[in-house]
Amino acid sequence: MSLKISIIVPCFNGENYLEECLNSIVSQDYENIEILFVDNESTDNSLKIAKKFKNSHFDKFKIGSAKNIFKYSWTEPVEEALSRMKGDYFTIIAVDDMIAPDYISNVVKVLESLKGEVLCMQSPILRVQSGNMDMLTVWKPLHTPIEWKTELLHHCPVNTPTMIYKRELYEDNHITYKTEEYLGAADYDLYCQFIDKGITIHNHTEFLGYRYRVHEGQCTWGMVSEARKGNVFDTKIKNYWREKWNL
Repeated sequence: MSLKISIIVPCFNGENYLEECLNSIVSQDYENIEILFVDNESTDNSLKIAKKFKNSHFDKFKIGSAKNIFKYSWTEPVEEALSRMKGDYFTIIAVDDMIAPDYISNVVKVLESLKGEVLCMQSPILRVQSGNMDMLTVWKPLHTPIEWKTELLHHCPVNTPTMIYKRELYEDNHITYKTEEYLGAADYDLYCQFIDKGITIHNHTEFLGYRYRVHEGQCTWGMVSEARKGNVFDTKIKNYWREKWNL
């Protein structure tokens, strides 16, 4: 039986790019997927757009909602989706991004080749900004815990949009976002938690089809504005783990 993949789409006011994003998801050539769209109290037409897709793809498409508590974060809708998912693996796709028609099938081929030996993996992304594109590869190969810790204390060496997680990570309570402390940087802390627990992130170096859009309305830009105010969450994360790891 083929692997079932849960595709989580957290959304807050994503109407500008949402239709393009959802079209890319429902057009996947891999059949065994479920789409979990969770609205985060949007005030635009996002929910209306999502309902149109649900009407056309009701067998795969589920709609939920979550309170919007933390700015520049998708924790609330993601946690709601995780509580409802049925997949063997899950991934999170931002409403302003797109995936190639064979993205999920490419992901599944890699997962099957690894024979379930990894709990999560990342791959390169194609970054799209103002009509221009460039490839952002995965970082240098990291194998040992000390290699991962050293790199994590320098920067976040993970292409978050491409992360694929095995269901058991959630079931074993390893998906814990400290959003109240770190807002949109909580995923960076999550990867530190993984390495601290001995959970290795597999680096797949071949591009599988994820297109990441860069624009001023995305959460990443919001986190940059927070940094300019002095709320440098990346630094807080590094300092915490540097002390814990004594490095």
